Amino acid sequence: KEFETARKCLATAKRAYEEIIAGRSATQREINELLQRKHQWSGDDVIRFTQLYKNEHTNEQIESAAREEFQKCEQKVEQGYTELTRSIMLRYHEEQIWSDKIRSASTYGTVALMMLNVISFI
Repeated sequence: KEFETARKCLATAKRAYEEIIAGRSATQREINELLQRKHQWSGDDVIRFTQLYKNEHTNEQIESAAREEFQKCEQKVEQGYTELTRSIMLRYHEEQIWSDKIRSASTYGTVALMMLNVISFI
């Protein structure tokens, strides 16, 4: 359950991070478009450029926080997967031990029955 929760957290964090990157890329594209036609700017373009440039710093901080959250969730998934694998291997090992014990008991039981048959035949 913890592993599944961690995977859901990772998927959510990944989507959020990708959306933030897409938004920041769109902002950067718009800034570049405005800079390319800088000599033709109107008053609205100047206002828009200052807004976009001011938002760029905020977007950078949001992207950094989202990246950290994504990496944290990724580590949780890796730890969960390692723990899940370890528990599966432990369970398999325990079942192998029981299987060996049962096989050993079965062998001794078969030998004992054969001896009983040989003794009763004699």
